[in-house]
Amino acid sequence: MAAFVEVAFDIPLAGTFTYRNLAGDKAAGLGLRVAAPFGRRELSGYVVGEHDSCDLPGAQVKTISRRIDSEAQDSGEIVHRGPRPRPPGPP
Repeated sequence: MAAFVEVAFDIPLAGTFTYRNLAGDKAAGLGLRVAAPFGRRELSGYVVGEHDSCDLPGAQVKTISRRIDSEAQDSGEIVHRGPRPRPPGPP
């Protein structure tokens, strides 16, 4: 498994977030749901990318807390929404 994973959360922020993967048989792969620290709370999200290296400083990269699923979800179940539209009103 890859050393780093990209996780997509269902939150109103565009993009994915890089996390250090767990080691050994606890590692998460593409399509698996994981729990990860996000600010002061822990969120669940989907692994949507894998990397062997990361350009971010080590202190900025948190480690996923745990793998929630043991098998990857169908690709049809994972929807990467991208940026959410802005509400109408003044810019």
